Amino acid sequence: MQRFKLWKLPALARDKVIRQMTPADAIYLSLVSKSFRRFLMAYKLHATLFHWSLKAETQNFMNVSIEFNDNRHDDVEFVFGRYCVYDPQHITPITPIKGSNLSFNRRGNTSFVMNPDGSPARLPGMKEMSKFLLDILFVAKYAVERNTMDFNFLDFERFILRTTKKFHSFCLSFRETYLSMEQLECLLETIQTEKLQLSIEIKNPHSWDPVEIPLRVPDSLTLYNCNWLSIDNLLEAKAKKINVRFVTYVMFDDVIRIIKSWMEGTKLKEMTNMCLFPVSSRVMEQVDTLNAVSRYNHPYAFGEYRQMKRVTDGKIAVFYITRGELTITVP
Repeated sequence: MQRFKLWKLPALARDKVIRQMTPADAIYLSLVSKSFRRFLMAYKLHATLFHWSLKAETQNFMNVSIEFNDNRHDDVEFVFGRYCVYDPQHITPITPIKGSNLSFNRRGNTSFVMNPDGSPARLPGMKEMSKFLLDILFVAKYAVERNTMDFNFLDFERFILRTTKKFHSFCLSFRETYLSMEQLECLLETIQTEKLQLSIEIKNPHSWDPVEIPLRVPDSLTLYNCNWLSIDNLLEAKAKKINVRFVTYVMFDDVIRIIKSWMEGTKLKEMTNMCLFPVSSRVMEQVDTLNAVSRYNHPYAFGEYRQMKRVTDGKIAVFYITRGELTITVP
C-alpha cells in the first residue's frame, strides 16, 4: 500500500488531518520529526491546562502533564525524575528527540525523558522539554505544584515565571525550609492565580513590621503552617473559599473581629466558606453576646451551631467550632 503523503496537502487541509490524531500521537510525532514540529509551531495544539509538578526531593518525582479537554484519556504526561531510569529488560528502547540531546520512552500517554546515558533528565530536562512543548501548544491555563525540601527562588523565577505569571492554581509546600518575608512578598506580588495553596513558614516572623501582603485570589485560598498572615490581611482576602491553618491559636478578639466585619458587610464580601485553625471553642461565649447572632435551629445541626445576619443584604451565615476549627458557611 502506498504511504499517505501528508506533506503534499495544503497547510489548512494538513491541519484538519492532524486534528483527527490524538493529542498524544501528535506530540510524540513532533519529538521525532522536525518538519512535523515546525508545522505544529505554526498550527498549535490547544491545551486546556499545562501543569508543572515537583514532589518530594527534586530527583524523586518531576513531571509535566497536559490536559486537552474534559476527556482525561487525552491527557499527556512527561516524567523526569529518578523513576524513569531506563531498564532495557522491562521497557522498549528509548527514542532520541530530534534537535535535542534528550531521549524518551513512551508508555501509552506517558513518556519518561532521559539523558543519552539513560539517566533521568531531572530539572534541566524538564526546563528544556517545557520550552519544546510550549512552542507547539496554545495553553489556556497553567498550574504549578511543588512539594520539596529546598527552594531556590531565583531558579524557580527564571524557569516558570518567565513563561507565565498567571495561573489557574499555584501550590507550594516546603518542608524544613523557611522563606524570608521579602521572598514571600515578591512571590505574591508577582503571581496572579485563581487558586492558591501554600505551606510556608517565614524566618523570624516577629522581627518585621506588619505589611500589606497581596492576596489576589478570587477562587480558593489555602494556607498551611502559616506564621505570617495577619488578621488585617485575612479580612482583605477576596477568595470565595478560605482555609488557613495557623501555627498558633487565633486570638479571641480576632475571631470577634472576623465575625463582626462579615456581619457589617465591610469585609469578606465574596467569601462563601471559611475554615480557621486553631480556634478555642470558648470564644463562643463572647460570640453569643453579639447582636444578630443566634443559635442555628436545624434538625441536623448540633447545639454549638450559630447563625448571623449581614446587615447590608440580609444574608445568613452558619458557623461553628469543632476540634479547634472554626467553620463559616454562607449557604
